[in-house]
Amino acid sequence: MGFNWVRVNSKSKINNSKLLISGFTLIELIITMVVVGIVAYLGTNLIEPVMEGYVDTQVKTLLFNEAQYSSNRIAKEIRNAIPNTIKVIDNNTIEFAEFSSMGYYSPLQGSDNISCSEINIASGDNVSIYNTKPDYFYNGDRIYKIKSTQNGRCILDRPIDHDSPYHRIYKIGQIVAFYLKNSKIYRNSNISLDTTPSEIKQGGYVMANYVKNLTFKYEQGYTYKQAILKIELVMKKGDVELTYNQEVHIRNVP
Repeated sequence: MGFNWVRVNSKSKINNSKLLISGFTLIELIITMVVVGIVAYLGTNLIEPVMEGYVDTQVKTLLFNEAQYSSNRIAKEIRNAIPNTIKVIDNNTIEFAEFSSMGYYSPLQGSDNISCSEINIASGDNVSIYNTKPDYFYNGDRIYKIKSTQNGRCILDRPIDHDSPYHRIYKIGQIVAFYLKNSKIYRNSNISLDTTPSEIKQGGYVMANYVKNLTFKYEQGYTYKQAILKIELVMKKGDVELTYNQEVHIRNVP
């Protein structure tokens, strides 16, 4: 039995194998890049609106919280305002006097001696009696100083000019202002009767950010109708804008 020996060129087979492998890998890489590019393009178009919507929602939530907090704070404080002390300045600033205690007195017109047993009051306190408009309060016409107290009676610094029909007396707490400056709402309570509008905007602390516009609209009430304060806020951060309105009903019978 004979054997036929066949000479195999192993070097040639190895080189051909390398070429085959190299060619397949290059094609695969090109196909992969094309597929990845298509997927990335489609993915971007699908994900981008979702991400933009998410960011937009987060920013609107931030703006809403800022607007709601500041508006609720203003509404809460202004409900404790002494009747008819609310004053709107330049549409974006509001000033008013808060009472720290309220009660009733005996109607003794023309006398500086009144009953004050139903109100927490002491010598040196300032009180408001029958304030019917802001000017009467801020020029001091309807403000009285307690000179002394004894046995439920109070001696005022002068006789009462006009008795309150409801015999109400308000102990003056602090004068407060909210105002817009540099896209922020500030609260300032470092105010006196003679503080000017420009001085009001020089103090206080920040209540809200991202405020594009703030407008106060005050409708004076009368005996059978409460006063109304409308707070209109426009908030903006980047390209996102939000409008927030609130209406506050305020007691105004002195």
